[in-house]
Amino acid sequence: RLHTSAVASSPVMKKAQLSLQLVQKIIDRRSGKSVSAKTICKLARKVNRQSWLHLPREKLLHLKRRCQMEYRRLKAKARPTRMTYLQSKVAAARARGDEDTAKVVHAQIQTERAREKGQRLRAINPKYRRNPVDRLTEIVNDPSAPGGQRIVEATTKSEVEDLALREVAARSRKSELTPPMVDPLLSKLGFLGTTPFCQDVLAGKVEAIPELGEHTMDYLLHCKALAEEPPPPAGPIPMDLYDSSMRRLRERTTSGASGITPAMVKLESKHPMLKMVDY
Repeated sequence: RLHTSAVASSPVMKKAQLSLQLVQKIIDRRSGKSVSAKTICKLARKVNRQSWLHLPREKLLHLKRRCQMEYRRLKAKARPTRMTYLQSKVAAARARGDEDTAKVVHAQIQTERAREKGQRLRAINPKYRRNPVDRLTEIVNDPSAPGGQRIVEATTKSEVEDLALREVAARSRKSELTPPMVDPLLSKLGFLGTTPFCQDVLAGKVEAIPELGEHTMDYLLHCKALAEEPPPPAGPIPMDLYDSSMRRLRERTTSGASGITPAMVKLESKHPMLKMVDY
């Protein structure tokens, strides 16, 4: 049985999966199993293989073996195929002037690449490792290479460890060069948020700093603390609110040191005589 849930999706892979499912369902229905004819026709329309519905059993078995071989061949390169498919979507969106779609798909590409890096790094961690990692790849800038980038492979133990540590450091230091982490804002904010400048920011009194950009200043203006609302005045609880809250309590048979259970209080809230005498 072929498990297709963890395979990178693309139109080519999807068609191979559906073709294999179609052949298997036709064979199952011919064998007497409960398979919906509507499902088979729907799959045949999706992959444009209506002619398979009338093939004899021998040809269907041969076709199933061919579909399995084709699926295994495509599965081996499913990830590069998906990347090519997403990049083609970006190029097509930019060709028709749809920059919003191009940005969304490009962000998806970056997310999937980051996920792959995370999977490789988790494989190195002994806590999650089952099989040792023997190589990692890294994309470096090289003006002499086609496209300005080239792929470098780390194969030795020290190279793999160094590359993994560099990737972890790059991921954990994304805020290192942001405006709050460099001067002059770093010296004004500090690390604990107790400087007079921080109090001015919370009060909404931020003076313009020439070294900072307009976006950073706009962000500081949005950091004004919200006004605290005073708590509601204390007063007696209305009886109807007391009754409704007591009725919502769950029944319980055990009690504390007082020996009074919520069931007793609940019974009191329902009985008019007990409420009058405050039982």
